[in-house]
Amino acid sequence: MVVSTLLLAGGLLVWAPVLEAPPLWTGAFWAIPFVLLAWALPAGHGSRNVLFGWLAVGWIAASAALPHLWLLHWQARLEQADAELTRLGTQPDPRLDNLLRDFAERALFFASEGEGGVDLLYRSWVASDLATEGYEARIALWNGATREAELGLSEVDFPPAMVPTMLAAARAAEEPLVERFTDHRAVHYLLSMSLPGGRVVSVAVPPRRRLGRATALARFIDPAGPGDQGELTSLSLVPVPPEGSAASPRWIRTSGGWRSEVRVPFPEGPMHAHLLIRTPPPPILATRTLLLAALQLGILALLWVAGRAFAGLSSHGVAERGWIHTFRGRLTLALFGFFLLPTLVFSATAYRALSREVVRTAEALASRSLEQAVDEGPEVPVATLGEHVRADLLLYRRGVLAEAASPEVIDLGLYPTWLPRNMFLAFRSGETLDTVEQRRLGGQPYLLAYHQRGPNAVLAAPVPLVSGDTARRQRDLADVVLLAALLGAALSFALSLLVGRALSAPIDRLSLAAAAVGAGDLEVRLPEERPDEFGGLYRSFNRMVQRLRRARSAEVRTARVLAWGEMARQVAHEIKNPLTPIKLSVQHLRRAYRDGRPDYGDILDRNVEGVLREIDQLSEIARAFARFGTPAEAAGPLEPVDLAPVLADTLALYRGGEDGIRYRLELPADTPSVQARTGELKEVLINLLENSRAALDGSGEIAIRATRMEPDWMHLEVSDTGTGIPPDALPHIFEPQFSTRTSGTGLGLAIVRRLVEGWGGEIHAESEPGVGTMMRLRLRVAPTPEQA
Repeated sequence: MVVSTLLLAGGLLVWAPVLEAPPLWTGAFWAIPFVLLAWALPAGHGSRNVLFGWLAVGWIAASAALPHLWLLHWQARLEQADAELTRLGTQPDPRLDNLLRDFAERALFFASEGEGGVDLLYRSWVASDLATEGYEARIALWNGATREAELGLSEVDFPPAMVPTMLAAARAAEEPLVERFTDHRAVHYLLSMSLPGGRVVSVAVPPRRRLGRATALARFIDPAGPGDQGELTSLSLVPVPPEGSAASPRWIRTSGGWRSEVRVPFPEGPMHAHLLIRTPPPPILATRTLLLAALQLGILALLWVAGRAFAGLSSHGVAERGWIHTFRGRLTLALFGFFLLPTLVFSATAYRALSREVVRTAEALASRSLEQAVDEGPEVPVATLGEHVRADLLLYRRGVLAEAASPEVIDLGLYPTWLPRNMFLAFRSGETLDTVEQRRLGGQPYLLAYHQRGPNAVLAAPVPLVSGDTARRQRDLADVVLLAALLGAALSFALSLLVGRALSAPIDRLSLAAAAVGAGDLEVRLPEERPDEFGGLYRSFNRMVQRLRRARSAEVRTARVLAWGEMARQVAHEIKNPLTPIKLSVQHLRRAYRDGRPDYGDILDRNVEGVLREIDQLSEIARAFARFGTPAEAAGPLEPVDLAPVLADTLALYRGGEDGIRYRLELPADTPSVQARTGELKEVLINLLENSRAALDGSGEIAIRATRMEPDWMHLEVSDTGTGIPPDALPHIFEPQFSTRTSGTGLGLAIVRRLVEGWGGEIHAESEPGVGTMMRLRLRVAPTPEQA
């Protein structure tokens, strides 16, 4: 089921980047995991199966939703790209208009707070959303016709010819002016506003021609670029004739992703805007799919544990004793740790090595830019060098930051003002010509490459490590290493289970065999052909079982001899009792005959009656011993017995007497038949009733009650209100030759238990001295003809 859902989700994930919703008929494929679930789910409606079913359905539904969520993600990317395309060139930009007016309000507020110079411009820019939206701009503070401070957030200079007109319009206006131009290469939107004291603030935004930041200051403020542009990798502008492509975006699938085809107006003429949205390569897409599947499996496992705890389900077997405390559990965990530790160490080492490789790539690019800059000569200004090598450059003279490609970064103190002491000494002594270091600037990780430029000058190139291809490669690398670690952990767990089972299986087998021997099964035999140490242990165990089997055979023979001896002793004892009165009666008759007694006839009658009575007692003793020794199987198969007529006939024998005992029968109308034998059931009832009558001594009540407490069992209770059985005697009443009365054989209840257990039933007694006794019989319900 898991594999099928992963294959289906992966297939639709490959489909998803076509930017069209999958057809409805693709949902029919999810019938496959549902069929597999129905086939694998055990039959029954227990809470365990219901819980597993719901969790499995949740897993399938989540995997079915995954491709659609991925499609929505790409549609959102397209919407973001469309928004970026609408900001290119000289198209109307209401968003920029609002941002410029917000900037004006912020500037007026900070000016009233006493701010001035570049700090006023910087704080106003950051406080408005201009800093986060990625617009290039030239922000200047004018005092008269002189530029007092400037933030160079654009590589395009403000046209000097427009300065007098802009200043005059700003000073004449009562509120900030926002103008839009379509014929200037350097200005698309222009904000001009007057501040107290005759100063003027201007914000010139050129037509947008790129996605990233244009200057060092802008890149320092937001190294990752405006918004989340992880997949917006490149923008190219190609001149086209006016009758070229339409203005609305059109997307074309390429090998590297999706590329836009849209015409954008610029002052020099319309351009084709080709914006590329990179799609992850298939290995990375597969990696992220598996990571999402692993996340789903983890959530499923947590829900399973929480659901079992909430439902109060308990495990069976070893888990009830605590799996972790068993030998197999400890061995499996030890092996898991043994296998997992190298996997984690390898993953961490691989991630560090590959991360260092990414950093080394950034080092190489920064060092090459510095070498190109140094090769152009010491007389070239830093700003010019930065434009030539397309890098943000800093120049340190005698260890102090003296110049920058964007002078504003020096005024704002964004980069280190001093070289590190050890680095300064190394450059000064000539020990090194170039070096690199990593440090955090503005809360972001940076790589700073240094290269000596003359005796007392050092060029530096700061490179952010959270932007562009560097950050994307690190994310891809982290995903691959994480997946490798998860697969390694899963493989480690599987190997630990297999190896733990293989190592603990002989011990488990020996444990089961020992348990079977402890339960009385001496026919157990373990395989002796193993070549390892367990083979010798198994042979020793088999020899021990063989000795136990011999000892048991001898014990059985001894017990049988003792049992026959005890039985003979009991028979002799029981026969001896009636023989004595018979002997005395015969001697009495012989003496009376010799003496010629005139009442010899009366003496003969009395003694004959006594002899016959003792002979009947001998017959009863012989019958009882024969009954007790007869196997249950000799009586034939069990049969369905209707309780109602048997109970009614048995009680009818006793209700006709005049002994003052009351008999009560409670029998439901729908009482089912039970598994027994009719004659034996009557014998059991008569034995129990005789015992109850003897305990009542002529008065009291005997009750018989039948109830169906369980679907497959009937409960039959015979209770009396007699003297009861002493607590110390109650555990022995079913033993042969045990009796609480002076008369009888002592085999009645022993025969009763033998008969009831022969039917597959149970019997036990409850008694309280002075209150009475209750015999409880648990009899199996006979199957109906339909069930048979």
